Order: sequence, then C-alpha cells, then structure tokens
Amino acid sequence: MAIVENLIAIYPAYLIVNQWLEQFAYHIDLSFTSFVAAFLLCELFVFLSIIFVNMRTVWVNPFTILRHE
Repeated sequence: MAIVENLIAIYPAYLIVNQWLEQFAYHIDLSFTSFVAAFLLCELFVFLSIIFVNMRTVWVNPFTILRHE
C-alpha cells in the first residue's frame, strides 16, 4: 500500500516543488532521482517498522501475555 501511495504522490509533489522553485532568482534543475531516493527511503522505513513489530511479537514470552488475560 505504501508503494501505491508513494507512486501517486510523486507527480503532484514534483509539480508543487517545481512551481515553488521557480519563484527564486537562482533556479536549480529538479532531478527525478531525488524523488526516487525519497521513495526508497520511505519504503525502507516501512520495511523496518514492519520487521520491528514482527520481531517484537516473536520475542515476547507467551506466558507474560496469558498471565494478563
């Protein structure tokens, strides 16, 4: 789901940032690689958070959970 959301958000983000950068006297070229890097960084955070939650679930002692039930 995060992949689809990022793919949908790349094009509007590119347009908004490009329009914002045109207001400055010194222009820079906006490369697509910066958006790809942001996409990959976001996917890395999603992947690491899923791994962290899964590992925390695996390492928990079932006795501790059942004692509170």
